[in-house]
Amino acid sequence: MHVLFVCTGNICRSPTAERVTRAFAVKHGLSRLTASSAGTRAVVGYGMEPTAAEVLRTLGGDPKGFRARQLSPANVDDADLILTMTTRHRDKVLAASPRAMRRTFTLLEAGRLLAIPMAAETVVQRLAQARGQQTHGERVDDMATRSAWTTALSRRSAPKWSRRFGRSCMRSPKIRRCADLRRASAAGHARQAGVADTITLSR
Repeated sequence: MHVLFVCTGNICRSPTAERVTRAFAVKHGLSRLTASSAGTRAVVGYGMEPTAAEVLRTLGGDPKGFRARQLSPANVDDADLILTMTTRHRDKVLAASPRAMRRTFTLLEAGRLLAIPMAAETVVQRLAQARGQQTHGERVDDMATRSAWTTALSRRSAPKWSRRFGRSCMRSPKIRRCADLRRASAAGHARQAGVADTITLSR
């Protein structure tokens, strides 16, 4: 499964999520779990914002070699799952690629949807089905601004919904077949469950 993370400048939030996901995949031998990122108004060619890069290192990721890139329809077409930082970012993705609706979510939206019980083979299918079952009402689907988000990152908060999302990713057959995770403890899944860590970074 290839995950595309999207923010504005592609120098802070989305590259942090991308690099932590990559680090987790390498650590656990999940060769089919890959990640990339892009920005709706990317600072093309720039490296990661220094504070975000520093925090990324403490979380086990490596900012070396990263260069920001602009979001394009080709990026979206290549992704199995697109996770954006805000509803505005999600709207930008869908304006350029309307057919990506069933696989495009904000991080907060994805976490909320995974709380709805659904029987599906993959994480993407589960999210798409749950979207149609969610109750209406006031919801907050936008992440913090870059500066506030970076501050939260350094505090390493871990919301419950991020754990649910990670455990669900690990139940996906496409990911589960890549490595034997049967020895992983429940605590390990809660702390480091694939994309869960990337979602934790968003708080």
